[in-house]
Amino acid sequence: MKNFTSIAAICAALGFTATAAFAAPIGTSGLNAGAKADVHYDAVGGEWLATASPYVGYDVGGFEFTAETEINLRALDEELFQGVTLTAEYPMGKGALTSTAYASYGTDADFNRASAVIGMKFEY
Repeated sequence: MKNFTSIAAICAALGFTATAAFAAPIGTSGLNAGAKADVHYDAVGGEWLATASPYVGYDVGGFEFTAETEINLRALDEELFQGVTLTAEYPMGKGALTSTAYASYGTDADFNRASAVIGMKFEY
């Protein structure tokens, strides 16, 4: 019961804070900062997961650059910093079909390469 109570408290707290979380522009410089929160239940693993992802971004010439890290809120007694993900995106197209070209580079806590991705996203 104690575990359920702590999970309910985390979900409630994140629910209230997540509704207020957004990217806040910093002046007119193209810089912005914000955070995302995610709380979900993994039915296969049988555990609740709660993460917060603070980020900073810079928009220039149509490109969107972001630096983001993820914090596991259920394991705050463990190593907090898990690495950084750097992303560059360029949205293209208008109307019913839009696409976004992107590149992402992720590191681990020691800033060693953990991932490098290049791709396209399509929305219709």
